[in-house]
Amino acid sequence: MDKAEADTDLARLRRAERAHARNQDALRHAVTRHEQDIAHLTRLTEDIGDAIARRQDTRGEKFTMTVDGQRHVKRAEAGQHLKDLLQNEAVAAGAVQQRTVRPGHLGGFPVTAHIAASLGQASLTIALDGAPGTEIHLPVRDLRDADPAGMVTRLENRLHRLEERKASTLADTERARRDVTHACESIGQPFSQADQLARAHYRARQIDEQLQKMAEPQQPAKQNDPEGPSAPSSSVNKPEPEPGRPKMPQPASLPPAATRHAPRRAGQAVSSPGSHRGIEALRQLDRTRYPCRGPDLEAGQ
Repeated sequence: MDKAEADTDLARLRRAERAHARNQDALRHAVTRHEQDIAHLTRLTEDIGDAIARRQDTRGEKFTMTVDGQRHVKRAEAGQHLKDLLQNEAVAAGAVQQRTVRPGHLGGFPVTAHIAASLGQASLTIALDGAPGTEIHLPVRDLRDADPAGMVTRLENRLHRLEERKASTLADTERARRDVTHACESIGQPFSQADQLARAHYRARQIDEQLQKMAEPQQPAKQNDPEGPSAPSSSVNKPEPEPGRPKMPQPASLPPAATRHAPRRAGQAVSSPGSHRGIEALRQLDRTRYPCRGPDLEAGQ
């Protein structure tokens, strides 16, 4: 595998490892978020249960509503009175950014109206305070054309659907708990391709080391000793004495100058290996090497 392929494989596995780490972080954040949602939904479920317990029935002839201290038993009259009051409040709010009023009561809960201005547009939110999920939203400019009885009916419908709201909240809570359980099971799981990543690291490092060695300058070869190999010891080629024969003494080596012939002068005898000293040395050598030779043989020489 060449370097480009090894680096590509290593980069791919590193990206997968980073994605695994990001997924682990996302799971932790999801657990935190779901736990916060569970806490909120639990409180909301309790509030809805309390609202159901204090709710008063307004269906049919049981309807009654108080607006600005005046009790109404007809929805149209109650709605018209509420509409007029809200229009006056919207005009009084003017340039005020926010304004909240309590114009009456319905079904055992105070009616609240919140007027808010943003970017030149005023909006109105009507709700039953203490009954979650009963809000009605509409622009202030649409209040003039709104149906008076329809506004009251919309508030009643939200009030009588608190059981549905509670069931939905409980379902959302259970779903959030399942998500937390699933996330907790996945948190802490090791990277599934960790072994492949380790091998890719090792392979890429080996290739880099090989390329580095190839890039290093070659070391010059060692040169031979100018003096050449040392001469073998003279003892290597010397023959070993035969068993039982006395060791022959070796003649002393003569200096190189002795082997050269000096120029002969007139009347001077020639010095050579056959001179008196040389002959005497040879005789001594023969006596040592061949002790059996008699004096007659030496005389014959």
